[in-house]
Amino acid sequence: MMKSQRFNPARIASLMSALLALLWSTTAPAADPVTTVKSLLTPYEATYRLQQGPLTLAQATFTLRQEAGKDEWTLISHTETKGWLAALRNDRIEEISRFRLDGDQPVPLHYQMRHQAASETKTESADFNWPAHRVTGAVNGTAFSLPLEPYTYDRLSLQILVRAAAFKQINPIQVRMLEKNKIKPLRMEATQQLETLRTPAGSFDTLRITQVDREKPITFWLAPTANYLPIRVEQDRGSLHLKLELESLNTGDGLSAAIKPWVK
Repeated sequence: MMKSQRFNPARIASLMSALLALLWSTTAPAADPVTTVKSLLTPYEATYRLQQGPLTLAQATFTLRQEAGKDEWTLISHTETKGWLAALRNDRIEEISRFRLDGDQPVPLHYQMRHQAASETKTESADFNWPAHRVTGAVNGTAFSLPLEPYTYDRLSLQILVRAAAFKQINPIQVRMLEKNKIKPLRMEATQQLETLRTPAGSFDTLRITQVDREKPITFWLAPTANYLPIRVEQDRGSLHLKLELESLNTGDGLSAAIKPWVK
């Protein structure tokens, strides 16, 4: 007999948010060789599907744009439940991260998240004050202030950092991540052998990287020939096996002006 928690909509929505929050940013394959992290940061819109077995639970869209007249970038993720899960629980999640580069190192500046469901809305925000060595913000209206150490990232700017580290062949990757109102250490390790994956967006030779410092680790597959584009993300959580897989990718400068975030 199937246990009821296996497809608990609220639990799946929570896991969906956590998994999507750790998805790395994406960018299109470049015609010219990529030599710096900055050259990876071209405007794009990538769409992924989130699945539990054969069932599609949600669709996620990631967008990267450069702020006009500034050496700063904004990464935005939109996620909405789909299929049978949307009929039971119509969730909408958006995250926004603004960051700059210090050489080849991404430096987070501001982060915000809004998770809107039928019965409740959850919010998070954070401002990184590097001169003062403090990160301040709020989780569901409750303020926090924490010491800020180097290599500390929000959940989206972390994506940029890890891609940059993979591009520069740094292994293992050890950083800190702001998760709600706490800062936690994070360690990831890469395998040396490439694996071929087939997805709705095509076939890719990929590098597998696993987060090794958690009980239920997340595994990522990046395509070096596609500027370390994340092709697939998977996590086993007991009765749930979640898979996020690339469906489509669009690039072009016009995208950066067309995409409008709805987080306020």
